[in-house]
Amino acid sequence: MGAARVRRRCVGGKTVDVEVEVEAGRLRRVVISGDFFAYPEGALEAFEESLSGVEPSRDEVLKVIRKFGIEFLGASAEEIADMIAEAAELAEREGGPG
Repeated sequence: MGAARVRRRCVGGKTVDVEVEVEAGRLRRVVISGDFFAYPEGALEAFEESLSGVEPSRDEVLKVIRKFGIEFLGASAEEIADMIAEAAELAEREGGPG
């Protein structure tokens, strides 16, 4: 299992942190934090939980974002998906705690 974190200032001006754990080529755990907003309220936590077992590709993550209908203020869905995919790639490459 590997873990990694990515931090980025998004185009909307907000800072986002993404922490992932990857196991056997699938997302195991995802935590997204920062000074952005996500609507509807409570959707972010449900979204994070639903990513467990998902292939860590940008397209697969975007499918889950769309399924939940999450709107991000200060960051875009594409930026969030890119960050998750990037962190997963780092975690797989390092293969250990990040």
